[in-house]
Amino acid sequence: MRVELAAEVFTEPTPERTAISAVANLLAAFAEGRHDWIVDLDAVDDLAVYLEKHHPTLAGSYVAMAEMAAVQSAAWTGTTQMSELIVVSPAALTDHSSDLCRAAIIVVENVPGDEHFLMTVIHAFGAVRVQEAIDQGWVEFRHGGGSTVPAVAEAEAARFRRSIRVVVVFDSDSLTPEHVGPNRPKAEKLRAKQISAHVLLLREAENYAPYRVLAEIGRKAEASKKIDHLKRLLPRQRSHYDMKKGFTRNEPAEQQGFFDDLDSRTRRILESGFGDKVLERMFEMRHKLTEADFESLNAEAAADLRTLIALIDRQI
Repeated sequence: MRVELAAEVFTEPTPERTAISAVANLLAAFAEGRHDWIVDLDAVDDLAVYLEKHHPTLAGSYVAMAEMAAVQSAAWTGTTQMSELIVVSPAALTDHSSDLCRAAIIVVENVPGDEHFLMTVIHAFGAVRVQEAIDQGWVEFRHGGGSTVPAVAEAEAARFRRSIRVVVVFDSDSLTPEHVGPNRPKAEKLRAKQISAHVLLLREAENYAPYRVLAEIGRKAEASKKIDHLKRLLPRQRSHYDMKKGFTRNEPAEQQGFFDDLDSRTRRILESGFGDKVLERMFEMRHKLTEADFESLNAEAAADLRTLIALIDRQI
């Protein structure tokens, strides 16, 4: 996150011990690259005096870091960037320090499946900053357990004092492009409580699986046959086909007529789906996958994944 320490933080005549510790924790977070430190060059002198008094052994390195941050800060432009800036005042110092030095949380419906999916996408799309945050433990995943996702998200959000750094990721569970599905209303309620939430454009995470991943599911010949017939689906059908279970005997009311144009052979071959190992296999192949694999499959879905990555990036 982009964080600025208000000038008053460094000009308080007699700061509390907790405030001094809070500043030290934030400076350490800036030093390790956990957050971007936004610095006004005019505030560097006050910072230098503060550091000489309260952290003399670190004063030289932190002042140099502040000067570099001030140059970088001057390069940030645009209202979108400014809206993402957290300005830490003396009154909110300890709260923000607690929040910003705590791991951000990603709540998913299922761990490890959905975690595997996100880790794959983050790697394939070259989201280096997000990947580093996960590797460093600055971001942690939580198992939401399907229907209990909102409750888990709210419990995690309650651990933050001011800046709620929680992102919730839902499958859409939409059976057609027009079907709202059960999770969009849940996401809206969470957003109303200042909790970030993203609902996938496609039915489930498995619907984003590139064909080269599906080719590695089960026996080669059978997988190849399934893929050939999967490609016969219209893009809108491919996006809402049940990749794990295929076609169930009792067709949901929302999908009646949706697949009627499929020939009987295609329906029969795709009847069993691709099973429940798709996300696991995708994760195993993450070093072979690129953004182009997702873009060529579905450009709108690839854009959806970029939006999701950006949402996570803003919260770390």
